[in-house]
Amino acid sequence: MQIVYIEAVADAEDLVVINPQWLCSDVIGQLLSHDHVTRCRPIGRFSLDEVHVMFPDSSVVKLVTLLQTMELCSAVVEDSETVEFEFMSLNFVEASDHFVNYDDDDGNDIRTQQTGWVYGGVRLVGSRGLGLQLTSVFPRVQTRLHRQLDAVTGSEDCDLDQWYGGSRLMTCGGSVQLIVSASVDSHIIDIKCRATPSCRLVAFRLTASVCHLVTNVLADCLPSLAVEQQTLSVGDLSKPTSAMLSAYAPRDVRQMLESYSANIDKNSSSDSAAVENVVNLVAFGSTELFSTLTPGASLPLSVGLSVSTRRAVAKLLDQSHPTGHDWCMLAVLIGLGSGELESLDSSKSECSPTDRCLATWIRRDGDNATVSALATKLSTLGRHDALECLLSGLPVFIYKSLIPTSQE
Repeated sequence: MQIVYIEAVADAEDLVVINPQWLCSDVIGQLLSHDHVTRCRPIGRFSLDEVHVMFPDSSVVKLVTLLQTMELCSAVVEDSETVEFEFMSLNFVEASDHFVNYDDDDGNDIRTQQTGWVYGGVRLVGSRGLGLQLTSVFPRVQTRLHRQLDAVTGSEDCDLDQWYGGSRLMTCGGSVQLIVSASVDSHIIDIKCRATPSCRLVAFRLTASVCHLVTNVLADCLPSLAVEQQTLSVGDLSKPTSAMLSAYAPRDVRQMLESYSANIDKNSSSDSAAVENVVNLVAFGSTELFSTLTPGASLPLSVGLSVSTRRAVAKLLDQSHPTGHDWCMLAVLIGLGSGELESLDSSKSECSPTDRCLATWIRRDGDNATVSALATKLSTLGRHDALECLLSGLPVFIYKSLIPTSQE
């Protein structure tokens, strides 16, 4: 007998479906069928009665609860008497993914401040092409964003507008605008934000929270996918006519950080005046905000190394190397004894020897087993392929409130 166990998010209860065929074929299959897609409203919203018409043989309340738990829909409360359920997979509304400008007669003074906008953004790139998977995964990103809007925005008053392939959040009366967009052709998800200078902190927290939410959804839906977090060009973001945004890979931002630190040590202002300096790129131009960031490489392996990155590094080091610079030499550098090395031998276990080596190191040294320590050992081994894999899957900086709890 097959069953489907559905783990809920937040405070909802987990659910068990004892008839997977009913769920996959009769419910999801009908919901996303071509005939239904061509007949439904393009905004993808349905009342409880309309859902009942679609599935007359099911308890509509329990069914909607199931679909919400699976993050296929979210409740939209229009007023005290009207509740609709939004299915982002059926939302085919088209809209521009550009920032919103205001007219002078709106009674809003933000237009006069447009020359003073500060910008920031992140691009999420998968280790392999996401392609059409984004058409299935991104609606779930939008659904979770809607359901967790208060948590993401810190209970700030926020307007959320969603369309096919994109979402826009506006808070602080429009002084902070954030857009999340997916490109199926480019296989990327962009998170771009602009704000007035007085709202830098709100913009930074919102960008970090949304990025955290998106990476969590990707980890839930595509657990084997390693995601590289790139930094969008501030220069491109500030150009309203810029069609394609360029982005800096983590290694480029780290080089900028080294250059910035060197200029600070020399009391030089040449780099700090540049539009694309590291402070402008990652902290909306605020040196005070920049000083609160934690370098990703300083984190313990137990929290700084994602499951997907750990797998990718293990895949490289598990393979026998011609000069012996593989998991075995890494174990020696870590300080494991001959008995421990023998127990890690992959020929005697189906488990990854590299992963078991890292797990042993974490248990022994705890928080002293850091990402930077592993990077140093990989560099000593001359395994620059594994080093690049490690650092590309690691954010250059992490906002302290978003540092995950320890995990093995």
